[in-house]
Amino acid sequence: MQKILEDIEKNLLDDGGIVNRNVTEEDVVLLYELGFNLYQNEEYAKGGEIFHILVVAKQLEFKYWVGLAASLQMQKRYKDSLTSWSVCCFIDEHNPLPHFHAAECLFLLHDVDGGVRALTAAEHFDNEKIFQGKIFALKKKWKINE
Repeated sequence: MQKILEDIEKNLLDDGGIVNRNVTEEDVVLLYELGFNLYQNEEYAKGGEIFHILVVAKQLEFKYWVGLAASLQMQKRYKDSLTSWSVCCFIDEHNPLPHFHAAECLFLLHDVDGGVRALTAAEHFDNEKIFQGKIFALKKKWKINE
């Protein structure tokens, strides 16, 4: 497996640049499945490495950035995770998920004002109220008044 990953990464990268010549869509799908499975099995560092390869290969693919951001956050690498969540917000500004998780990271980095702004954005974009309970719990935990 390690050899396969090294070959795929070699095909993706050439002195820091993106090659993509020899990378098939099947390679990308397999890498995503591997990264997702590693994440699900709480192997966040290994999963993060896979998602890092994917975001280099497909810079604007939302789900790859989510995978990287979540892996970094689970490793308590909040500043790095915040950078990835910010890219997610750039790619899909109206999706509440990255705003919510960015708020978590900001609070944990003791940036309460930034956390409140991110949480407000998550609440604003949460039209289907999917995050309503989580937003309420995060506000309560950090003693954020309405």
